[in-house]
Amino acid sequence: MDGGLKDLRRFRYITKIVSLLIADRLHQVSGRAQLLLVQLAKQAAEQALASKMYIGVARQLVEGLRRSLDEHRYEHIGSEELWRRHREALEEMQQLLQAGTDGSSRVASAATALDSELDPDAAGASPFAANPFASMPADCIRQVLRRLEDPADIERLAGLDRRLADLASEDHLWKRLVLFHFAGGFGGGIGGTGAAAGRSVSAGPAVTSVDDCNWPSVYRRLFRRYGDSQQFYPVSLHLCPRCSCLFWPNLGHPCNVVSCNSADPSQQEQQQQQDLQAGEATETKPPKLISPEDFVRFFS
Repeated sequence: MDGGLKDLRRFRYITKIVSLLIADRLHQVSGRAQLLLVQLAKQAAEQALASKMYIGVARQLVEGLRRSLDEHRYEHIGSEELWRRHREALEEMQQLLQAGTDGSSRVASAATALDSELDPDAAGASPFAANPFASMPADCIRQVLRRLEDPADIERLAGLDRRLADLASEDHLWKRLVLFHFAGGFGGGIGGTGAAAGRSVSAGPAVTSVDDCNWPSVYRRLFRRYGDSQQFYPVSLHLCPRCSCLFWPNLGHPCNVVSCNSADPSQQEQQQQQDLQAGEATETKPPKLISPEDFVRFFS
């Protein structure tokens, strides 16, 4: 899991699994397993700060660790020394996340102070002093916008300044958001029908490729449908119904069954013919999406 945390598309899914294990199992598992879970939480916090993404997710994970340590302080496997080490690791994570937040505040304060030094008389009326974010280089603003998930947050930023509105309306921004957050687990909902691509049936012909999508509408619709649910993960584990293999869709399917591992209809038909001849005909089913809760239940 520690390697998977470095992949930002898998970050949310893995941290959800870790948070479930910390909340329900931390006090029940062996000392070595406890140390691994705490170490994963620390790595998640470090990765969130390094990438400037999912910092809120990392904070929730650390807060869950604090609640678990408080709740099971007197009922846990392992010595008091082990639990004390967990406490020390928790304090390090809290300080790490706090330092990251304070660092961002110091950068904003320094930028405003620099603007005042350059033009003390006009500092109060300067657009930079009033809205330092809007005066940043366009590429920096785009990097920030790409790290927002809720389209309402992007729209609120766009309402602050004409320049921000122009940057927030760029089509490639919304395309990147769709492909990052939803392409891994919701591949069928992007280029298939006009409704899925944000267009009504009467508005024109059905979308036939990703280049023909109305990307802002696509992202808003996908976020409305999945944003508040447990399935909102850029990439989720899937279970192959034929070989019972768990796999990440973005890393490929290691199945040795041709019809599972290939999107070529001719190869799938060939596999079905072989199944019929062998008397092992089975209904072709798509891989099943596995939620973090489902994954944890596999080992219950």
